Amino acid sequence: MKIGKRLICVWDIVMIVIVSASAYAQDPLFAPAVCYGTGGQPHSVFAGDLDGDGDKDLAVVNMGNNLGPGNLSILINNGDGVFQAAVSYAGLSWPGSVFASDLDGDGDNDLAVGGDRISIFMNNGDGTFQAPVNYSGSGNSIFAADLDGDDDKDLAVVGVSISIFMNNGDGTFLAPVNYAGLTEPLSAFASDLDGDGDTDLAMVGDYGISTVMNNGDGTFQAPVNYSGSGNSIFAADLDGDDDKDLSITYWDVSTFMNNGNGTFQAPVNYGVLASPLSVFASDLDGDGDNDLAVSVESYFNAVAILLNNGDGTFQEASYYPVDVWPTSVIASDLDGDGDNDLAVTCSSWGNVCVLINLTNTGVPPSCEYLIGDINGDHLRNGGDVTYGVRFFKLIGNRPPDSCYMDSTGKYIYVAGDVNGNCEFRASDITRLVAYIKLIAPLQYCHFFAPPLPVLTTAAVSGVTQTTAECGGTITSDGGAPVIARGVCWSTDSIPTIADSKTTDGSGMGSFTSSITGLTDSTAYYVRAYATNSVGTGYGSIRSFTTLDSNTVIDIDGNVYQTITIGTQVWMAENLKVTHYRNGNAIPYVPDAGTWTNLTTGAYCNYNNDVNNVAVYGRLYNWYAVSDSRNIAPFGWHVPSDAEWDTLVVYLGGYTVAGGKMKEAGFAHWNSPNTGATNESGFSALPGGYRYSNGSYDYVGYGAILWSSTEYGSYSAWNRHLDCRSSGVGRVDSSMRSGFSVRCVRD
Repeated sequence: MKIGKRLICVWDIVMIVIVSASAYAQDPLFAPAVCYGTGGQPHSVFAGDLDGDGDKDLAVVNMGNNLGPGNLSILINNGDGVFQAAVSYAGLSWPGSVFASDLDGDGDNDLAVGGDRISIFMNNGDGTFQAPVNYSGSGNSIFAADLDGDDDKDLAVVGVSISIFMNNGDGTFLAPVNYAGLTEPLSAFASDLDGDGDTDLAMVGDYGISTVMNNGDGTFQAPVNYSGSGNSIFAADLDGDDDKDLSITYWDVSTFMNNGNGTFQAPVNYGVLASPLSVFASDLDGDGDNDLAVSVESYFNAVAILLNNGDGTFQEASYYPVDVWPTSVIASDLDGDGDNDLAVTCSSWGNVCVLINLTNTGVPPSCEYLIGDINGDHLRNGGDVTYGVRFFKLIGNRPPDSCYMDSTGKYIYVAGDVNGNCEFRASDITRLVAYIKLIAPLQYCHFFAPPLPVLTTAAVSGVTQTTAECGGTITSDGGAPVIARGVCWSTDSIPTIADSKTTDGSGMGSFTSSITGLTDSTAYYVRAYATNSVGTGYGSIRSFTTLDSNTVIDIDGNVYQTITIGTQVWMAENLKVTHYRNGNAIPYVPDAGTWTNLTTGAYCNYNNDVNNVAVYGRLYNWYAVSDSRNIAPFGWHVPSDAEWDTLVVYLGGYTVAGGKMKEAGFAHWNSPNTGATNESGFSALPGGYRYSNGSYDYVGYGAILWSSTEYGSYSAWNRHLDCRSSGVGRVDSSMRSGFSVRCVRD
C-alpha cells in the first residue's frame, strides 16, 4: 500500500473549507475572503453606487451587540473591489435589512432600512448621508420599487403584516397601507412573479411560503400559500424561460419553478453541509444562467456555490470560507471586471467579507485529482471502468497512488473511490458507469494540500496612528508542531510572512500580537500565520486604517482630536467611553441614591441627558479613573497631578493658564468667560459636575477634570476652570464626585 505525501482530510469537509479556497470546485471561482469591520452583529448588505463614481459600494446594517449599537455602515469602494473603512450612521432600532434606490428622484442612491421602525437615509450625492427620517412600522425585509406605476420608488415592508408606503415623489412617504401576509415571516423578496409588468411579493418563514400579487396600482391580493418553510427567499429566472423562479433556504436549498403565471411547482431540494441562511441568485461562472450563492452558518462558516446546469437544476455545492456566522450574501461586480463577486455579512466578529470572482481576473489552480479517473490518465471514461474491472478480476493493477493517510493513520482519500466512502470497491465502478451513462452526477475533482496549520485571525482592535492589536487562534497544527506564529501585515491586500510580521511564540491555541511601526492615515491588511515543518498556514485577511496623526480612538470607536502642548500630547475633547480598555462595561449609574454610595467605577451623563454627551463628554467618578482595566484609549492615560502641573507651568502658571485652555466665546461658556483665548488648543468646555450626593451643577460655568493622583483615602486631585477666572484651580475632591476626563498620550 502506497502512502501519498500530500495530505488533506477530504472526507472531513470542514477541514477542506478552512484550508482550501474551494473544496469541490472544478476551478475555484473565488479568491480568499477579505473581511472589513462594520459594527455589532451585521445582518444585511446591499451593493450599489453610493458616491456616484460608477463602482459598487456596500451598505450594511448592524443589529447591535457588545461590538456596538445598531447602526448603518457605509463602505466606499476604491474601484478595484477594495473598500475603505466603514463610516457609521446612528439612529437605527434593531435593523434587519437595507435597500438602495433613488427615492427622491435626484439621481443618487438613497437607503431604506427595515427593522423595529422604517428609516430613510437621503444621499448627499457623495456617498454621505443625512440623518434618518423615521416612519412608524416594522419589518425585517424592505424593498424599493415602483409599485403603483407612477415612476417613483415606493416601499414594501414585510413583517407581521405587509406594509406598503407610497412615495410622494420627493422621497417622503404616505402612511402605510397594510395587508395580511405570512405569520412571522423571516425573509421576503419583491419581483414580477406573474409576468404582468408590476412588482409582486414572495415571503417565507417557519410557518409557510406565500406569494402576494400586485393588482397593478400598488394594492395587493390575498396571499397564496405553499407548504414548506424558509429562512431566506430570492426570485430569479433559474431555468431560462424568462419568468421568475424561487430559491429558498431552510434545512436544504429548494427551488420552486414558476409555471409562467406566478404559481409554482413542487420544490426540488439540494443539500448543503450545514444550516443555510441567505440565498442570492446571479451568474457566477459567466455562462449566462443564474447560479446560487448560499451563506452556510454554524461551525461551517462558508458560502456554498451551486452552479446551474443551464436548465434550473444545480450541481453539488462547492464551499468558500468566510468569517464566523455568515448571515447575508449578495453578488455584484465589485472590482469592475465584468463578473459577479460576493459580499457576506458575518455576524459574530462584526465584519462584511468580500470574495473576488476569479473568472475574469485570475488563473485558478489546476485540478490535482479527477474523481473517477481510476487509471490516472486525467480523463474519466470507459477506460477507467475497464481498469477497475480488471483490478477486481485480479488481472490488472491497483489504481495508481492508491491512498492518502493522515498523521494518525486514518485513510482520508483512496484513489478510485468514486462514491465517497473512502474505499475502492465494485460499487465505485457502478457509480462511474452511471455517470458515463448520464444518469448520476460526480464531483469534478479534489484539491490536495499539504498539512499546514489551520487557524483564524482575531479582530483588529486598539488602532492608533502607529500601532494596533490583533492575534489568532490555531485549531490544528496539521500533524506537525507549530514552530512560529504571529500576524503579518502589509498595505497590499494579501500579506505574507515576507512582509512585516510579529513572532508570538509557538504551539497551538490563541495568541495576541502587537502591531507596531505603522504609518498614520494608512489602510493595512493583516492575517494570522502559523508555521510548521511543512510550511505556513494563514487565517482570514482583515483590514484596518490607522488614525490620523491628530486623532485617537477609544474602545467604543469614539474618535477624539488631539493637540500637542509643549512636550505633551493631550486629547482636545472630553472622554465619552463606556467600556474599559479590556472591553468590560463601565456601569452607567443615573440614580442619585446609588451614585452616592459607590466605591467602584461608574459614569453618568450630565443631568442624565444623553444629549449632553456629544459636546461635554461623560462624567466619571474617580474609581473609574483609577481602575486597573484602564479608562483611557490604548497608548494614553489619565494625567497625574504632576502632569497637570507640567501643562499649567508651560502655559504660564496657575493665574493665566485657564484662559489659554478655555474655549473662547460664549457658545458653551457663560459670560464673562474671563481671559478665554484657547491659544493652547486645549478647548476646555464647561461640562459641569456631579456632587458626591448625586446631584448635578455648574454646566456652563466651569470644568472640573480628574487627575489619577489620590489625595487621601477618600479624595483625589483635579483641575478646576471657571467662567469668571483666567486661572486654574488645583483642588482635592471626593472620589465619589463625577468629573470630566481628559487623557494624555503615554
